[in-house]
Amino acid sequence: MDTRTDEIGIETDQPSSSSGRNYVVNYRITMPSDLLATVDNANGEIHIESIENTVRVQNANGNLILYEIVGSVFAQTANGNVDCLATLPAAGTLSLTTGNGNVGLLVPVGTSAQFSAAVGNGNISIAHLDLQDATFTRNLVTGRLGSGDGQISLTTGNGNIAAVGF
Repeated sequence: MDTRTDEIGIETDQPSSSSGRNYVVNYRITMPSDLLATVDNANGEIHIESIENTVRVQNANGNLILYEIVGSVFAQTANGNVDCLATLPAAGTLSLTTGNGNVGLLVPVGTSAQFSAAVGNGNISIAHLDLQDATFTRNLVTGRLGSGDGQISLTTGNGNIAAVGF
C-alpha cells in the first residue's frame, strides 16, 4: 500500500511462475464516499458502491458493478458485463463500455443528458425514460433526456443494452 497526502494506491504483484499453484487476491476497501475512485484491473470482478464523486474503472476481463454512484462514471471492460445505478450530476458524464458483455443502467427519471446507446451485435431496450428527439435503429439509439445537460454513452460490441429510469 502506498499512502500519500492526496491518494491511496494498492497494488498486487503475483509471481511470474505459479509452480502449479492458483493465486486469488480479493480486496475490500472502505473509504470516505466523497473521494474520487479510480480502479485499474486486469482480471476479476470490480464492485464499487456508495461513492459521491467521479468513478473511473478500467478492467480487461471481469464484470463491473457500480451501485449508488452520485457523480460522473467512466467504466470500461473488454470482457464482462457493466451494471450501473447512478445519479448523474448537472453536466456530468456517464460512459459505460464493454467489448463482450451486457450493459445495464439505472438512472433517475429526471436525469438530464444527451443519450446514446450502441451495440455491434445485440439489442437495445429503454424503459421508463422520456427520450426526446429520439432516433432508433437496430444498432443505435440516440436522444435527449430532460434538457440534455449531461452526457450518457452506453456501448457494447457483443451484448445487450438496457437503460431503465427509476
